[in-house]
Amino acid sequence: MIADQLGMHKATLYHYIDSKESVLYQCLVMSFGDLDDVITKTEDRSVPVLQRLRLFCRSLAMAQNSDFGRCLVLVGSRPLDQEPSGEIRKFQRRLDATVRALVTEGIADGSIKPCDPALVSAMLFGALNWVPRWYSEQGKLGIEDIVNAFIDMLTLGIATSKR
Repeated sequence: MIADQLGMHKATLYHYIDSKESVLYQCLVMSFGDLDDVITKTEDRSVPVLQRLRLFCRSLAMAQNSDFGRCLVLVGSRPLDQEPSGEIRKFQRRLDATVRALVTEGIADGSIKPCDPALVSAMLFGALNWVPRWYSEQGKLGIEDIVNAFIDMLTLGIATSKR
């Protein structure tokens, strides 16, 4: 389909790319590349932890629901397990570690109720990973509305009154 869109033969296209997986991997890089900066911002302890968690969630959701981000979420990472030395899995573990660290920090400073950071992370990614499957631009809610509602439900559910 890509070759057809570009008006070239498949063989010509494969001269420039290694495989379909390479295209998918580049989609991931284009969509999620900004998250490295966001992860760095989540380490700024001068900003309240729940605010940093909201920033992370919003950035992740926007990346997942971009044209390229949807590719990874809808196809899944399995085709990319062998792409450059497991970079996808490393990236996913880094995202998970970021959420767990924020929740752990919030529990320690009293702004988050005692809970299992791994479960909070699983819930967060489980919810956000499904949005590209059912979201429609023609729906009554925009992606920002959905993301804000999800983040509110998450942060209000785990926050203490201290926030």
